[in-house]
Amino acid sequence: MKQLKKLTGLFTLLIISLSLVSCDYSSITKLTQNESQKFDNFLEKEFTDYISSDYLTLHYSVKNPSKYNIDEPEITLGSLDIESFEEYDKDIQDTKDTLNSFNYSKLNEKQQLTYDILNEYLTTELISSGLYYYQSILKPTTGLQTNLPITFSEYTFYNKDDAYNYIKLLEDVDNYFDDIIEFETAKSEKGLFMSSTTADSVISEINDFIKNPESNYLIKTFDDRINELSDLSDTEKNDLSKTNKDIVINNIIPSYEKLSNTLTTLKSTSKNSGGLCNFEDGKKYYEYLLARNTGSSKSVDKIKTILEDRLSEKITELQGIAKSSPETVLALSDENFGSTSMSDPSEILEYLKTKISYEYPTGPNTNCTIKYVDESLEEASAPAFYMIPPIDDYENNTVYINKKQVNNTNLFPTLAHEAYPGHLYQTTYFSNTDPYPIRKALSFDGYVEGWATYAEINSYSISGIQDYNTINLQKILSEINLALPTLLDIYINYDGWSREQVNTYLSSNGYDNSLTDYLYNISIADPTNYSKYYVGYLEFLELQDKAMSSLSEDFEIKNFNKVLLDVGPAPFGIIEKKVDKFIEDNTKNK
Repeated sequence: MKQLKKLTGLFTLLIISLSLVSCDYSSITKLTQNESQKFDNFLEKEFTDYISSDYLTLHYSVKNPSKYNIDEPEITLGSLDIESFEEYDKDIQDTKDTLNSFNYSKLNEKQQLTYDILNEYLTTELISSGLYYYQSILKPTTGLQTNLPITFSEYTFYNKDDAYNYIKLLEDVDNYFDDIIEFETAKSEKGLFMSSTTADSVISEINDFIKNPESNYLIKTFDDRINELSDLSDTEKNDLSKTNKDIVINNIIPSYEKLSNTLTTLKSTSKNSGGLCNFEDGKKYYEYLLARNTGSSKSVDKIKTILEDRLSEKITELQGIAKSSPETVLALSDENFGSTSMSDPSEILEYLKTKISYEYPTGPNTNCTIKYVDESLEEASAPAFYMIPPIDDYENNTVYINKKQVNNTNLFPTLAHEAYPGHLYQTTYFSNTDPYPIRKALSFDGYVEGWATYAEINSYSISGIQDYNTINLQKILSEINLALPTLLDIYINYDGWSREQVNTYLSSNGYDNSLTDYLYNISIADPTNYSKYYVGYLEFLELQDKAMSSLSEDFEIKNFNKVLLDVGPAPFGIIEKKVDKFIEDNTKNK
């Protein structure tokens, strides 16, 4: 399944585990053993096809590909053309047909779990078949124009060959950007080009990145990395440094400028300043995005109802605190509201590692390096993000912090989200369970971001803050800040709400309607982005409520969290079956 990864996510790289588990088949018949072995071989081939689909994926996925007997692909950034998209659809269908040819009853429990997860993933992907030009490669904050420089700056040089191969990748940027320009031009011709406001945001981010060519951070980060290589002579380092600087200034910067100029020209061709549903197949594509990005099997309307009820519930709770403890709400105006006594990221990480042991199972020993987003990307970058490490080096991890968007007030929950017990902990815990490799090639953002949100909101209880009302208020506000844009995303992209309708909704419900443009613009620029965080979080809460109500005093949060972590990234319908088994086992043991 060479095109298994999402084509537009080329630079949002996944960590992939190669450690295939050897199963004990001593009590299984020969026929079953053959079917099991065939299934293992199928999964291994799908994985090796994926990991060698392009050079960048291979480099980020494994530190030492030679020991996995994987042939290195051509050193390019790949391509984005109609043939690639058509091949992707065909490949997904072929893979599903092959998967469904296996005798499910002949597979062991672990194989059946992998079968179920892969089958649902492929089924969801097929919903978008033929809707290639509905994809958004360029979008504010999370688009390729921002992810690409970060990906290059984090490209590890293990030896001098990596440095020379990196140069080859840089040299291919202009070809890759030509593909992007051709893709965006085709979208324009089909009446599917992004809104002019989205285009303006992307253009602004591009211009911020290229405004100081001589001091572009791709120059400094490259020099820092090659200076650490012992197998490079001083002459080689000097030559490479000059070559890199020349490519950045005369290849990378012009490619970005060309893209910016193209978007400036194309934005006048935008035919839709509203949500996805205004396009012919927009509702269908939105249904696909919501299913894919949340992992929920619920319909759009069902999710909308849940969001409406949850938001109303949180508003009522907020009003309750305002009535019973007005001083707590008034304290929100204090710039240090909710701050912990810790301001050093390393101190917070060590504190979280210790504190989470009461509610979360023990994970592998890992370390985390804190880095800061370069000034040229602060405006465009997310507040923080976790860089997924190679599968054979998952002990070493990196979290980026955006100083412009993270301060002492939100540093603690941010690190809980990105590191412990959020992304870093969940990723390394799952990798340490030795899953089938293909599991790490599949994207389930609802689980991944839902878990990190679950970890973040729960972290307020272990922040060291003593006042219950302050902790509760932080949790409530965190949910409202996610629930509101998630709900509006559906109203705008599925129900077709106009900017004026959003403004009226905000005003009539007591929200600051100065947020209208911001909330409207982020919804049309990146549909379902907030959904993966908040709908995923609510799915976890629903499972927790189910287990708590079923087991009552026998419920233990640490054991419950272990079930969620052991399953790993998957659709929530499959996770629910494991939770049901957890409930059944604990009921039997009473």
